[in-house]
Amino acid sequence: MDENKKPNGIKMWALLLLLLAMILCTIGGAYAYITAKTQEISNRFTPVAVTCKVEESFDGAVKQNVRIRNTGDIDAFIRAMPVFTWVDGEGKVLSDVPVAGTDYNIELGSEQWKKGSDGFWYFSAAVAPNGTTEQMIQSVTPLKAPAGYQLQVQIIATAIQADPPAAAESAWGVTVSGQTITPP
Repeated sequence: MDENKKPNGIKMWALLLLLLAMILCTIGGAYAYITAKTQEISNRFTPVAVTCKVEESFDGAVKQNVRIRNTGDIDAFIRAMPVFTWVDGEGKVLSDVPVAGTDYNIELGSEQWKKGSDGFWYFSAAVAPNGTTEQMIQSVTPLKAPAGYQLQVQIIATAIQADPPAAAESAWGVTVSGQTITPP
């Protein structure tokens, strides 16, 4: 037997170690190249704002020209609820609720406002950013009030994104077809 010849097992181990060293060098080199040559990419996610604002005017004790403005940055569906109460000079609210036709007259606005079974009035079309609804209420005029009280009419308005339609459908229980909303 030749003494210079090494057994096959040692050659195999040497070959495996050499191959492993080559793989580690390749991975290390690729990692060094990627971290040194590529720029960081940040994911910029900007959420939308869905907000609204009641716009109205007063002529003495008469509230008039009630509209809702979409103050957000995306098309939105808008709903509103007028709340009628008697309030005294100190801001205390009387438990008696004012009655339309007896305590005050109300002239409704556009027919695009539809009353839902939940007490809200829904504007039937989506409103563009910075756009307004058509007139919800033309005017509210007080007729008579309990002694020491005056009629207060607050408009509570909310907005929800028009796209995707499922947002309004699940949150408000409405039906949406295109850019049109039907109240519950």
